[in-house]
Amino acid sequence: MRDRSGSQIESLAFVTGIRETTGVSEAIDQGMGIRNTETNGRKLAQIPDSLGCTIAIGVTDSSRVDVVVNTTLTTEQACEIADELAAVVEPKLPKG
Repeated sequence: MRDRSGSQIESLAFVTGIRETTGVSEAIDQGMGIRNTETNGRKLAQIPDSLGCTIAIGVTDSSRVDVVVNTTLTTEQACEIADELAAVVEPKLPKG
């Protein structure tokens, strides 16, 4: 498998997780900082780590959906993939 730039991807896994009682503001820094943004009126947090990247998408102040990407690519590449997946997931979520 190759990414959009043509680099070989040795391993890539992604999952979405529903957190019914944990909002975006409660995201935990995994040692590489948290980048908080907003899109379509929703709070987002990009949470990179040594294995990949998580995008936390706010549904309400106390709930969120996480898009998690783990890969052998760089953290930056993992976050790019997670951003693309989150852009597909976000419009399908209910407005809180």
